[in-house]
Amino acid sequence: MVDTVLIQNGKAHQVIPGKTKQEVCYVLMEGETEPRKRFHPDVIASHMEVPEGTVQEGATWDGYTFTFTNPEPPVAPWPPGSGKPDNPGNPNPLIAKITIIERLHEAGKLEEYRTKLDAAPILFREKWNVVEKIDPYDQANLDFIASLGADPLVVLDPRPKPVVP
Repeated sequence: MVDTVLIQNGKAHQVIPGKTKQEVCYVLMEGETEPRKRFHPDVIASHMEVPEGTVQEGATWDGYTFTFTNPEPPVAPWPPGSGKPDNPGNPNPLIAKITIIERLHEAGKLEEYRTKLDAAPILFREKWNVVEKIDPYDQANLDFIASLGADPLVVLDPRPKPVVP
C-alpha cells in the first residue's frame, strides 16, 4: 500500500493514507474513458506516493527524502498532587483562554467561573482579562481553576484535545 503526500514549501503539508496519486489527483467522470485532473498541473506535481506510514505531516522534504523533527517537545504527564508539573522540554507553554472556557463549559463550571472571576482580587482579574493566553503552570491559575471545583490538571492541560475521527 501507499500514501500520497502533498508537498508545500518543502514540507509534507498533507498525507492522504492508503490512496495513490492517481486516486487523489484524478477523477473518472461517468460516461468518460479518460480521467480528469482534479487540480492544476502544478498542484498534481506537488503530490508524490510514499510507502504507507512512512511520512508524517510536517516532515521536511529536501528533494530526495523526508525528515521529521517533532516541533513541540512532548508534555510530561502532570504528577498527581504537584503544584507545578515536571516539564523540562517546554517549561512555559501557554494555553488559550478560549480553550479554558470551552473546557469549563464542558465540565459545567462556566457560571461558577464567571462568578469567581468577578469576585477575584482586582490584580488577578485584570491580569486574567488582559491576555489571550495564560501560563497553565502558574500557581495562581492552578488555584483559581481548583477553586471552581474543576480539575486544573484537565482544564489547564496545554496539550490540545485529541481529535476523534
